[in-house]
Amino acid sequence: MRWRPFAATALVLLAAAAPARAAEPILPLGEVRPGMQCTGLTVVRGVDIASFDVEIVDVVAGDPISDQPLLLVRVSGPIAAPTGIAEGFSGSPVVCDGRVAGAIAYGTGDYGNELGFATPIEAVLGQLVYPPPDARRRPRLVRRARPLTPPLAVTGVSRPVFAPFARAAERAGLPLVQAPAAPSDARFPVQELRPGSSMAVGLSSGDVGISAIGTVSYVDGEKVWGFGHPLEAAGRRSLLLQDAYVYAVVDNPLGVEGAVSYKLAAPGHDLGTLTSDGRNAVAGVLGALPPRTRLRIAARRGDRGPTRVTRADIADETAVGLPDGVSAASFVAPMALAQTAYVTLDGSPSRQTAEMCVRIAIRELRKPAGFCNRYVGNYGSTGGQAVGGPFVFDLYDALLAIDDFRYGTPHVTGIDVALRIAPRLDQALLRAVRGPRVLRPGATAVLRLDLQRYRGERFTRRVRLHVPRRARPGQRRLVIDGTPADSDFGEVVFEVPGDEPMGGADGPTTFEQLARRIASIRRFDGVTFRLAKPRARRGRPRPLLRDPDVRISGRASYRVRVAPARGRAARGDDDARATR
Repeated sequence: MRWRPFAATALVLLAAAAPARAAEPILPLGEVRPGMQCTGLTVVRGVDIASFDVEIVDVVAGDPISDQPLLLVRVSGPIAAPTGIAEGFSGSPVVCDGRVAGAIAYGTGDYGNELGFATPIEAVLGQLVYPPPDARRRPRLVRRARPLTPPLAVTGVSRPVFAPFARAAERAGLPLVQAPAAPSDARFPVQELRPGSSMAVGLSSGDVGISAIGTVSYVDGEKVWGFGHPLEAAGRRSLLLQDAYVYAVVDNPLGVEGAVSYKLAAPGHDLGTLTSDGRNAVAGVLGALPPRTRLRIAARRGDRGPTRVTRADIADETAVGLPDGVSAASFVAPMALAQTAYVTLDGSPSRQTAEMCVRIAIRELRKPAGFCNRYVGNYGSTGGQAVGGPFVFDLYDALLAIDDFRYGTPHVTGIDVALRIAPRLDQALLRAVRGPRVLRPGATAVLRLDLQRYRGERFTRRVRLHVPRRARPGQRRLVIDGTPADSDFGEVVFEVPGDEPMGGADGPTTFEQLARRIASIRRFDGVTFRLAKPRARRGRPRPLLRDPDVRISGRASYRVRVAPARGRAARGDDDARATR
């Protein structure tokens, strides 16, 4: 897969009302000469723009297919010397003789990270740029160029929660880095984006924020360009345009693949909309924010614990066709849910019991789609397992079903999750079942279930079993089956939906069917019974009991004889009915 808080209203109004910044003069590529001594601009700590020395080493013709010219540059000076060109420097404007010549965008992997490439400013602004006649072709060096693609900075997520999601995202080609949240507004007020400022492209903001950090290359009024290379080259986008706060530049200039210096930075305030993810830059507009999906997760520990609420705004790219193939919600919401559970329990004990209800508001549906499930089992973080539980997968499953819907465009406006979770195993094991030896179709039999709580006391449950009216006479085995405990659920695997729709080859074709597909995530986790022939292993299971206090697991059975029905059977439902 490619990859793939709320900003207060006052902040949005401030961004919209900020005076338009005059465009900086540009230095056309035709006037750039090797040996020029220039200045680079970026932020290495906080929000203050710092300068470093940049030498134009050469003008390179670029690869023969795109014929995209590049500026080969060498950086130096106190600001750049410790780390060289780090991820997060991407977009740093190169100013020569008071004019912007380009934006640093690529590294070469050299020891010290001093040598890199800058994209000509005309290309950043979307203009066609052709290499000058005297531009040199250096194919080997160009092949070493690697975009300074920033990893997505994740804020508001604890390390045990972050780690498994980072592994899954890395397999999908999406590097993540854990970052601290931005400072308070007293230290980090709303920033004016100008060349050299830190900028962020956000999937979400709020209690859980996920953004790519880079540098502003150019500003013309309300229009902002940055990065000097694509984020994903996905074309039209509808993401959050944000300012950012830089804590430090992590130094790792080893020239080793995958070991790259990067800025440790946090996304800040939502300032506008990132509208374009082109071949040579990203671009956006200050002011109005993109469409967003509201996420609210309310979690409570046990029956009497305080309610903890997690909120986030997630960029909604439905209107531009989901350029990543999936929504940001299917990536952000499961991570936020795992984090909320982790904080609510103050950790991730092995044995957990949870109940979760999900409601997803879709503009095209009258009522929210959703489901409720109970989760009981050993799915904590012991033994290197992922933090969270099968409830994380269920939420992911529901959101991926929406992403995969093909017969219309569902607009998700809100995701509400109610979670009740406790560090215990509310499970009982079925030891035996006792009841009458003769059953009659349409009659009611009283069964006694012999149970024992997990590592606890023994107890019984009496249930009334309604014998199916169509039960055939003869020798049978009455089999009582419970629901097994939930076990280690592995890790989320982020993927773009394939050719086969979720839910089968046909898949839902209407919004109502989509709602039913999401509702089908609900599972019966109670006790069932079946009347099987003595040597048969199968039989139709029918619901018998769902105990509201414990999940009953295990199996028990005994031999019965189904007698012929007495007289004419009364009309009614053939399904089994039983109550405590």
